[in-house]
Amino acid sequence: MGCAPLADDRLSQTHRNSIEDENTELFLSPIRILETHLLIEKNRLPVDEAPVLGSGKR
Repeated sequence: MGCAPLADDRLSQTHRNSIEDENTELFLSPIRILETHLLIEKNRLPVDEAPVLGSGKR
């Protein structure tokens, strides 16, 4: 995965393994999504890909 939080020594190996496991479901809160969006807009969180907008289907 290569996330910066995984480099944090305070995170146990068990928790790192759980996060990196492809079968583990990861959930993002609406606040985290907004925070990430704002950081990207301010160029404080670099991203390699353009944002993916909703498909418009409901």
